Amino acid sequence: SSSSSSGTGPSAAAGTLAVWEISPGFLGVDLTTVGLTGTLVSASLRGPAAAGEVSTAVLFDLTTSFAGSRTHAVGLWATGASAAQVAAALAENEVYVSVHTVPFPDGEVRGQVSGFADLPTTTTTTT
Repeated sequence: SSSSSSGTGPSAAAGTLAVWEISPGFLGVDLTTVGLTGTLVSASLRGPAAAGEVSTAVLFDLTTSFAGSRTHAVGLWATGASAAQVAAALAENEVYVSVHTVPFPDGEVRGQVSGFADLPTTTTTTT
């Protein structure tokens, strides 16, 4: 699934996010940004929150996944014990990506993640 968003105000920054299920409890995340106006401070997936709402809960922090790049991050999101809650939030379009920079500490790019209606909301544990 993917999401695109442009920053508000004077920034023309934008981003593209892809999230996919690798296996139960593990999601792949790929974020590409363009046009950021300043140094990257943080990037994360947050929720649950509907479009236009704000969540202080960081579900997955992508900041270190940028690894010296300020335009591209790839990460493995191990949802673990919260896999069912994460899957439910994704299925309800209640997860968003937020990219914060020095000039935009409240977020330069934000986009709601959508397209997960068929993601399983239960996991199987094998011992």
